[in-house]
Amino acid sequence: MRRNKAHEDLFLKLSLMFLASIALTGVAVGDELKELRAKAVEATHKHDYPSAILLWTELLQKHPKDTNAYASRGTVYVRTRDFTNALADLNRAVELDPKNPISYRARALVYDHKQDFENEIRDVNQAIQLDPKDASNFLLRGNAYAQKENYDKAIDDFTLAIELNPKDNKPYKGRGRIYTIQKQLEKAVSDFNEAIRLKPEDPLAYYNRGRAYEQKGQLDDALKDFDEAIRLAPEDDQAYGFRGYLHFRKGEYQQSIKDFNQAIKYNQTNSITYDGRGYAYYKIGEFEKAISDHTEAIRLNSTNSLAFHARASAYSKQGEFVKAIEDHKKCLALNPKDALAYNSLAWLFATCKEASIRNGKGAVEAAQKACELTEWKKWYCVGTLAASYAEAGDFEQAVKYQKQAMGMEGITEKTRAEMQKRLTLFEQHQPTHEEPTL
Repeated sequence: MRRNKAHEDLFLKLSLMFLASIALTGVAVGDELKELRAKAVEATHKHDYPSAILLWTELLQKHPKDTNAYASRGTVYVRTRDFTNALADLNRAVELDPKNPISYRARALVYDHKQDFENEIRDVNQAIQLDPKDASNFLLRGNAYAQKENYDKAIDDFTLAIELNPKDNKPYKGRGRIYTIQKQLEKAVSDFNEAIRLKPEDPLAYYNRGRAYEQKGQLDDALKDFDEAIRLAPEDDQAYGFRGYLHFRKGEYQQSIKDFNQAIKYNQTNSITYDGRGYAYYKIGEFEKAISDHTEAIRLNSTNSLAFHARASAYSKQGEFVKAIEDHKKCLALNPKDALAYNSLAWLFATCKEASIRNGKGAVEAAQKACELTEWKKWYCVGTLAASYAEAGDFEQAVKYQKQAMGMEGITEKTRAEMQKRLTLFEQHQPTHEEPTL
C-alpha cells in the first residue's frame, strides 16, 4: 500500500495546518517571543529542522508552558524521525491542553510511525470527539484501520472523510487501495479516477490505479498509468519496479530488465527488485546473471523464500543440481506451504538426467505435498506426481496420475503432446528423464 509515502504526505499536511494555526493564534506574549515564534515557524516551513528545533527550544525556555511550541517541536522531531523526543513533546502538549485536537492528531502520527495502531486510533478518537468535522481525523483513522486490516472500518472512515471534504483526493486513494485489496476492482478504479480528476499531477494516484488495472488484466492500461507515474516522479524506484513486472508479464523481458535497472539505480536495497530482474534474465537464458541477482536479493533479505526458489531454478538450468536442491530446501524451510517449491524439487528428483540426483521416494513425498497444498487442482503438480511414481518404479500409479493430469483444465496443446509422450513411457514401464524445465 506504499504506506510510508502516503503517511509522510498526510503528516506534512497536518504539520503545516498546525503551524498555520499557531502563526495566527500564538499564545506567547511580547514582541520578542512573537518574533522568535515567527522565526521558528519560518524555519519549519523551509524544512530547516535543526534551526527549527533550536528556535522552538529557545521559545520553550522562555515560555515553558507554551502548548503550541511543544506540539510544533514535536512535529519537527517527527520530520527528523526522532520519535522518542516527538512523543515526549506531544505528551507534554496534550497534558498542558487536553482539548487541543491537533495535538492528539500529531501524537497519533507518532504512534503510526511506531506501528502502535491501537494508541494511534485512541488518539484519533479523542481528536474526533473534540473536532468531529475535520476530515483529516477520519483520513488518519482510516489509514490506521487499514494497517490493522480492518478494511470495513477503513472504508467507513475514508467515506466520511470524502463527505466532509470532497475536494481532497487522499481519502479516494485510501479507499481505492482497500477496494483493490478486496478485489472490488471496478470500485477501486472509480476512486482512483476521482483522485486523479481532483489532482491530475499526483503520481501515487496513477501508481495505484495502474495496480488495479493490472489485477483486472488490463496490462496496457496499467502500463500507461505507470508511464505517467514515472513522468511525474522520475526517481520512484517502486514505479519502475512495477512497470518492469508488467513488461515481464507481457513477455517483454529486455524492457523489463531496463526498468528493473532503473529501479535499482534509485534504490539498491530492495530485495524484490533484484528478484524481478533475476526472473527476466532467466527468461532470456542468462542464468549466471539470474543467479547473481537472486543471490543479491537473498543478501538483502535472508527470509526471501522466493529468491531461493528462483535461484534453484537457475542452478538447475546450469546443471548445478546439488545447489538447486539445497536452495529448494532452504525455500521450504522458510515457507513450508510453497507448493511450487515442492513441485520443483519433486520434478528434479524424478526427472533429472544425472542419476546421482534422482530420488524416487523423495520425489513422491514432495509431489504429494505439492498436490495437497494445491488441493489437487493443478495439473502440473499431479503430472509431477506421475513422473515421481514412475521414478519410484510404481508405473500403475504413474499412469493413473498422468491420465488424471491430462484430464484437467488449463493445458495447452503443446503441453498435452509432451504429456502424452510421458504417458506412453509410463505405460511401457519407463520413467522420464529430461532437461530441467521448472
